Amino acid sequence: MNLASTLKFYSFINKNTVSLPAKFSLKSFWLVSLILLLFSLAFFIFQILAMGQSSYFIGKYKENIDGLSGEVKKLEISLALENSTKGEEVLAREAGFEPVKKVYYIEILKRAVLTK
Repeated sequence: MNLASTLKFYSFINKNTVSLPAKFSLKSFWLVSLILLLFSLAFFIFQILAMGQSSYFIGKYKENIDGLSGEVKKLEISLALENSTKGEEVLAREAGFEPVKKVYYIEILKRAVLTK
């Protein structure tokens, strides 16, 4: 490349570039940058705190759900036992059975042999 083509190239670049307004200074650039940085930092801290809070609540709710599910299982078992024994007692009374007062056992000796 020769000098004339280089100068044409630089003049082409200068014509097609966007120039900033004259009032825009370096001080205002750093001020805007600092404000954006502080805003981003505050937003980042807010997001971290929100994530921590939500994970704490999720853990707390899981513990509550586990406790309540165990309690529900215990209640289901007790309800099933209560209903089954009440139903049997009512059926026994309706059939005319009476409560047992004394139980007699038959003792079988070891030497005894059973035959038909």
